[in-house]
Amino acid sequence: MPRIRLSGILVPHITPFTREGELDTEALRTCVRFWVDNKVSALVPCGSNGEAQYLSRQERRKVIETVVDEANGKVPVVA
Repeated sequence: MPRIRLSGILVPHITPFTREGELDTEALRTCVRFWVDNKVSALVPCGSNGEAQYLSRQERRKVIETVVDEANGKVPVVA
């Protein structure tokens, strides 16, 4: 795996939820597209906004997989 030099704006971003408290992956995809389109340097899902510790392992995995999928190699994902 090639080494990536990180610099610039690395976004430890929010994790959207529905009113029922479920992960809102469509809203997350919308956010990722916005951040990528606005030239962030990297995304940091479950980074430091506090919700990660309350998510199950499967939920954290889903968040990271969704971000990686939507970023589609356009920016690094630090997870």
